[in-house]
Amino acid sequence: MKRMISRVCTGGVLLLLALATLVHAEPLRVGYFRFPPHAMFENGQDLGSAIDYFKLVNTNMKLGDVRFIFLPNARLLKYIETGDIDIGLVFAKNAERAARFKYPAEPFGSMVMAVALKKKHPLQTIRSTDDLLPITIGYLKEAYLPAMLRDERLKFRFLTGRNWTLQNLLKVKNGRIDAALSDYYSLVYEAKRNSLLQDLKILKLDGTEVGLYSVMSEACAEKHLRSYEAALETVKTSKTYNQAFEEFIKKSVK
Repeated sequence: MKRMISRVCTGGVLLLLALATLVHAEPLRVGYFRFPPHAMFENGQDLGSAIDYFKLVNTNMKLGDVRFIFLPNARLLKYIETGDIDIGLVFAKNAERAARFKYPAEPFGSMVMAVALKKKHPLQTIRSTDDLLPITIGYLKEAYLPAMLRDERLKFRFLTGRNWTLQNLLKVKNGRIDAALSDYYSLVYEAKRNSLLQDLKILKLDGTEVGLYSVMSEACAEKHLRSYEAALETVKTSKTYNQAFEEFIKKSVK
């Protein structure tokens, strides 16, 4: 009888501990920098095609509570490395980042880089780095650069800030820089939203298509990387990131 009571008590304690753990479980911290239309914080809401797509993946992972956290790019990179952020929502892959963070086996989507110039600018196509040498290019500090844009002869004006793509587009319009560099869809989105397409043209940079990944801290990867990869594979069979992207553009830009 005593042994039975002991077992019941032990079981009760374990159950209470398990319940306490669930009650006090920290939400998954998903950090992002402002990268419209992939991710942004507007009107008190976390918005964007990458946020919508991550929510689909999380539904399949069944992790429960997720907290999206908007941060400047440089700080976000630091916090993923220290474990203060569990997942970085949207990142390209390079050797330096792969050494610091845990990447899934497959990207959730892809992007191609592009530049926005004034419509009257003589440049019509970009076939190589040499086509970009005469111009001054605005871009985000510490952001990903594809191989063709790492040439030391290129002239960059780096900035930081919440609306960096829009800032650079306005600088192009006002003649302060020649070109704004970003993801093609981000340039189209910001130009449409701010009635700038009549002033600017957007040229894709062939050969710059890269995968987009949600990267994890070491601790998060140990717990969730495999389940994330499985959930992503399931989601991709029913909706691609490009489809999620197009849906977001249609509902956001009239």
